[in-house]
Amino acid sequence: MMQHYEFVNRNGITKRIFNLLVVVSFLAILFSCNSTDDDLFNEEEIIQKDAKIKDLAGAWSIYKVEYDGNEASVPATTEECGRDFFIYNSSGTYEEFLYQESFTCQPVQNKLIELYV
Repeated sequence: MMQHYEFVNRNGITKRIFNLLVVVSFLAILFSCNSTDDDLFNEEEIIQKDAKIKDLAGAWSIYKVEYDGNEASVPATTEECGRDFFIYNSSGTYEEFLYQESFTCQPVQNKLIELYV
């Protein structure tokens, strides 16, 4: 009885499998992206644009946040120094005070002049 042997080029099969995996991965990524994902972070719907400087004037700090009916509290930046805060001045300037280290409790101050035109 004669035995029949079939020789297979393993490099060819490996390349075909690799190419098939690349194509399948590309198609999976391509079809997993859609336009409804963009709607999750549509800032145009949640940004209030009709606020006046006189309504914003004062010192502000963020204590809680809310999105889509879900509310969460925001902890203080550091226990020793408290929260970061920002100030809107009626003159149109914006200042923010950020606590980056708690040893001296000296905030880093950033200032923006002419908040509105």
